[in-house]
Amino acid sequence: MKLEDINEKDTDDIIKLTKLKSVMKYVGNGKIWDSDKVDRFIGYNLKEVGSKNRREYYYKITDNKFVGIIGVHPFLSFKGYYLSVMLLPSEQRKGYYRESIEKLKDKIKKEGIKTDRIKILVRTNNKRMISLSEKNYYFNRERHIKGESFYEFFYFLRKYTYLILSNNSDKKIVNEIFSKRGNWKEYNQKGKDSLDYLYVYGEFKFNTSLYNKRCLLKNISDYKEEGKITNKNKLFQNLEKIKGGKKYIVDNFKVDLENINHNKVEDLFKKYKILIFKPIYGYKGTAIEVLTSYEKFVEFVNREDYFKQLKKLNEGKLSREKMSQWVLQEYINNPLLIDNKKFHIRLYYLVHRDEKYLLNDGLIFTAISEYKREDYTNKDIHDTHSYYRHADDVLKYPKDLKFLGSKIQTHIHNQIIDLFNKVGEIDNFGCYPESKDCYRLLGPDIMITDDYQVKVLEINGVPGIPTIKSKFGRKLFENEISLMVDSTFPPQNKIEEDNDFIQVY
Repeated sequence: MKLEDINEKDTDDIIKLTKLKSVMKYVGNGKIWDSDKVDRFIGYNLKEVGSKNRREYYYKITDNKFVGIIGVHPFLSFKGYYLSVMLLPSEQRKGYYRESIEKLKDKIKKEGIKTDRIKILVRTNNKRMISLSEKNYYFNRERHIKGESFYEFFYFLRKYTYLILSNNSDKKIVNEIFSKRGNWKEYNQKGKDSLDYLYVYGEFKFNTSLYNKRCLLKNISDYKEEGKITNKNKLFQNLEKIKGGKKYIVDNFKVDLENINHNKVEDLFKKYKILIFKPIYGYKGTAIEVLTSYEKFVEFVNREDYFKQLKKLNEGKLSREKMSQWVLQEYINNPLLIDNKKFHIRLYYLVHRDEKYLLNDGLIFTAISEYKREDYTNKDIHDTHSYYRHADDVLKYPKDLKFLGSKIQTHIHNQIIDLFNKVGEIDNFGCYPESKDCYRLLGPDIMITDDYQVKVLEINGVPGIPTIKSKFGRKLFENEISLMVDSTFPPQNKIEEDNDFIQVY
């Protein structure tokens, strides 16, 4: 197959092609061409070829016969070069469309056109072309032109670019994951290419300079919206307002350490006897205390060493005001046990626009010592936050709950799906202005009671992502890439992995 310059000898073939309504209804203004327009088109092409000021680049597609026309041209209303393709009906669905675009890429490079993408406008009623474009090209946006609706796709003339900034990433594994997709390369921060995908984690999550990094997709969303579910107090308040949401939470009370209502706190201990006290802006289990009396509460808040712990954990980035925000939470005194030990489950919840997904697998973190309803200050018994062990060394959900039997497992699974369907009603993350698109991976923690009721403890905005050197960490990362990146930037090569994220909202 070849792309060749258009000349007068092509007149009859072009007339035959452009008088077909089935072809022309998807081209330009959707109208067929008369012979005068064909003559003008050929004459314009003859004039353009070799011109230093050439603006439009059209070629005939041949394969020992005339197949059609392909070209790019500026669009007066928008920036960039837009694709135009016309194929004879007898030559459609034979692979000429995709092959001719590949040939056109080479022509564009030789012509020295300064662009890294061809833009493709597809009428919203052209279902076959939409399906083809979604599988192969980057979807940019919907456009409206003279009362008609179009989907705009990008065909990149270069490889997609990625930048991974994470303490846990292994560059060799990351490069391998992207390399097998065939059309990716690592972003050179000193180069001229645009950045397409930005992934940040760990300490880089707090690097505000990255929030302004322009790209098409990033895993950073607006923290203001995120607080609706990652704030330990707001999550419970919001779930309580949703029909059926209250059964998944325990009683939760906000405490401002700069202005404590001691009478209320004392009444809470009279009612519940045992309460968990934890900072709203804490994570990794830092400064969490199980308190058995109002007197223990007073003793704890008067120590103020919790401020030092939080300050160290957050590298001094938390204000005194935020470090003063805590919650007293009803203690779950009837937890389900594994090997006679208390445990919680870390799940992974992904938010993209109005769609919410939950990874089908999770990590199970147990306390160090066997459970007993006493000695509440003993963290080895009551604290299950010793989860910064290697992910491959801990139990897995749901595999390691098989001892419960399939009926109970199904009952628990259905509650988890229902819980995160309700959580999906709450959160509505936004992207920072420079982001074309964004998503966010969060880390919910749940517990199960001995009567098999699911309770949400919190949803972490910066979850402990296992290193991708671990089997679980690599699986999580590859599933994230498969769900979000492959659907946004279609891979050149076929990727066989199944996706273990399930849509819950």
